[in-house]
Amino acid sequence: MIGRLLPPLAVLLLAPLVGAADLPSYAPGTRCACPAAIARFEVPLPRFAALAVAKRKIKIVAIGSSSTQGAGASAPDKAYPARLETILRERLPGVEIAVVNRGVGGEEAPQMLARFATEVLPEQPDLVIWQVGSNGALRGRPLGSQDAVVAEGLAQLRGAGIDVALMNAQYAPALLAVRRLDDYLARVADNARRHRAALIDRYDVMRHWVTSGAMTIADPITADGLHLNDLGYDCLARVLADALLDAARRGAG
Repeated sequence: MIGRLLPPLAVLLLAPLVGAADLPSYAPGTRCACPAAIARFEVPLPRFAALAVAKRKIKIVAIGSSSTQGAGASAPDKAYPARLETILRERLPGVEIAVVNRGVGGEEAPQMLARFATEVLPEQPDLVIWQVGSNGALRGRPLGSQDAVVAEGLAQLRGAGIDVALMNAQYAPALLAVRRLDDYLARVADNARRHRAALIDRYDVMRHWVTSGAMTIADPITADGLHLNDLGYDCLARVLADALLDAARRGAG
């Protein structure tokens, strides 16, 4: 719960001093722009919102596979978790922000869940962004075969009072070739909906960049047709930051 870092009464006292109007405006960069209807978190992030408005320290853990770890980036600080940390620090001046990267290439939900006890929960994060579903789709796992694992992971995080957001697959040529991709995407969305977790629809965000004409499908993707490049990771981080700050404003309102 929020009280683990800040007593509830203190939250109530601090929130009026640093109101929602003091947070940066929702103004994504032109090339990375994505309508709020696509990028907005439909489920509240109460812990993140309270800490952002109160200008308290915020820790985020990003867990996932290679596209969280940063495969395709020119350097570790170009992966989306590192970029998200930098952007949030710029847009929340005076707030100590840490984004811990716990991505491991090749993993699927069971391997990620196995690391929660040693690499996620000990960090005592305020928010976990869990990127899941890409490798299962690429490997043709049976639909729904990892639902119980995702449910258990979400229960662990919510039970610890941690805000959580799921992130689905990327819009990339290698994934567009997957049979029944829409069904795999629907499973992630359904898991988020059934367990009241927020969802960042990375697939729709990236598809919008292409269909809007802001980018070609190759612009944010490396030559392997799967992983994001520096541009893709930076734009993803900017959309995430916009969505998080929007959630903070709505949560404080």
